Amino acid sequence: MSEFCSYTPHNMKEFDKKTQLDIENFKKSKEIKFDNSKFMTSIVQEIKEQSNSFINTYKNDNYSNEEFLKLSNDLLIKSKKELKN
Repeated sequence: MSEFCSYTPHNMKEFDKKTQLDIENFKKSKEIKFDNSKFMTSIVQEIKEQSNSFINTYKNDNYSNEEFLKLSNDLLIKSKKELKN
């Protein structure tokens, strides 16, 4: 029967020290909290403003149906590109 060997290679010791340091730093770090209600309120407000702008433009007949179709198509294409990014 052979005896149990407790030898640890040098690079593993360094790795272990780094891991311990990371854990200690993690313990010291504070949790960052976001107030989601503020973000959502801002987003909803922005969407309402954009929606009202679009509605007013449509109601005032600033563009023809063809122009609206082109603008809507352009917006759809831009939105799809943004989703891919």
